[in-house]
Amino acid sequence: LRQSQLGKILTRYYRRCLGGADNWEAINSFKISAELDTKGGKYQYESIVKKPNFYKIAISSEETTNIVAFDGNNKWQKQISGEESSYSKIAPNWHRMIHEPELATYFLYPMQTGKTYQYEGTVRELNTVCFKVSLLTKQGYLIDYYIDIESYCIISIKIIDRLKEFSPVIIEYSDHRLVDGVYFAHKIKYYVDGQWDSTLNVKNITTNVGVANWMFYLENNSL
Repeated sequence: LRQSQLGKILTRYYRRCLGGADNWEAINSFKISAELDTKGGKYQYESIVKKPNFYKIAISSEETTNIVAFDGNNKWQKQISGEESSYSKIAPNWHRMIHEPELATYFLYPMQTGKTYQYEGTVRELNTVCFKVSLLTKQGYLIDYYIDIESYCIISIKIIDRLKEFSPVIIEYSDHRLVDGVYFAHKIKYYVDGQWDSTLNVKNITTNVGVANWMFYLENNSL
């Protein structure tokens, strides 16, 4: 992989976007606070990601908070409304659903089993010349990554469910800013079936927030 074109792209992605192997190794987790603008209104968004693949996403309105978490094995969902809280449960049919934090994980660990990568050459995407890298997952998704050939940051991801349970999704990343040596996109747009669905406007990113694995387990109603 290292000597191939794909290997070169991934190596430069680590160096230029993640600050190099040593810098990325020093970052164990990060927290993102943002405002989520949707067709139905604006929501407060907070996500916590911990290596290698743990994450928790909370989306809140004045009335409710919806939480999705992945504990390394299962995806959980929970809803909090006022002082009442639904019992945490494994999200139905979500064993196949991909959440945004997972996409970077797929790209960061290309040698994990269950994935097949293909370098597709250079293309123009969002008025930018990009490397296109395609990934076929064992869940049946075809994921296309578009990497800016100058910055090596990901500017777009397209997701097609070959089993046709979920609609095609396009995610556009912009306004990349340096945070503790890593470039994070601060504006993320989501399109479903070619139509705008929502925009995430990032307000703050904090690295190494001090989270433990048990914080992502919802089985004991811990979140």
